[in-house]
Amino acid sequence: MPEGESTLPLSVPSLISIAVETRCTTADAPDSAVQRHLASLLGGQRPLAAPIESRGMVRSVLVVGDAYEGVHRDSV
Repeated sequence: MPEGESTLPLSVPSLISIAVETRCTTADAPDSAVQRHLASLLGGQRPLAAPIESRGMVRSVLVVGDAYEGVHRDSV
């Protein structure tokens, strides 16, 4: 795996697993070890996750850090 990349399990509740299951962009994250690790990778910014679909299946999830200032829904 290239430097700076991480693998996070989908079996543990996190922003990523919610985006995959619901097929919706989400900012509402459960409190889990995976979610805390994800937040640390984003430098403490509020994470947002959006599923990327192809042919009716979620193929990947785009996760970005959103600043705490302002309305975070604007980034969505």
